[in-house]
Amino acid sequence: MSTEVMDGFEPMLTPDEVSVILRCRRRTVAKWLREGQLPSVKLPGWGRLVRQSDLLHLVQEGRVGPIQPRLPGC
Repeated sequence: MSTEVMDGFEPMLTPDEVSVILRCRRRTVAKWLREGQLPSVKLPGWGRLVRQSDLLHLVQEGRVGPIQPRLPGC
């Protein structure tokens, strides 16, 4: 998983990657996505991606995640 910003694109995370970073179950991440608690980009079909900056913002606000999240490259 690359965390570099390239040509104006920021890193995107899969729900599985979010669950690893936040040390929670994939099912919990899916619930947050479904309820709109975690912003995401809908892909064609069933997939979703989460902007790394959105995840970091929510963690810093204390709205999701552990006290010390493990962000790639940090």
